[in-house]
Amino acid sequence: MRRTSLFLLLVAALIGCGSQQAATKSQSTSTAGTELLVRAAIAKVMKTDASSIQMDRPISDPPLKADDLSLVEIIIEIEDRAGISIDERTIEVHAGRQGDGPPKVTPNQIVKMVQDSPKAGMP
Repeated sequence: MRRTSLFLLLVAALIGCGSQQAATKSQSTSTAGTELLVRAAIAKVMKTDASSIQMDRPISDPPLKADDLSLVEIIIEIEDRAGISIDERTIEVHAGRQGDGPPKVTPNQIVKMVQDSPKAGMP
């Protein structure tokens, strides 16, 4: 009886660990997919190669030199591609208020905006 209990406990632990690893792998894949989405949107709007985009450098810095309008276009492109809605408050949290100078948001921050946003039509 005791061996059966230990066996069941071991099986349950292994199943739990596998689920956690799968969730971590799924999250990592999701982040990578979101990064590709953001790179593609920035590349399209800014007319540049997606692989040349530095994820930790503000999009307003050279070579991109994005302005407020560029940021809006990038956000719209991402929303259309991903079927999400990024609200103004989320943008302000990551990029500052529009009109307060060039957007100091990085592509990594845009990835976070995408991950934090609900699907379009969802509360």
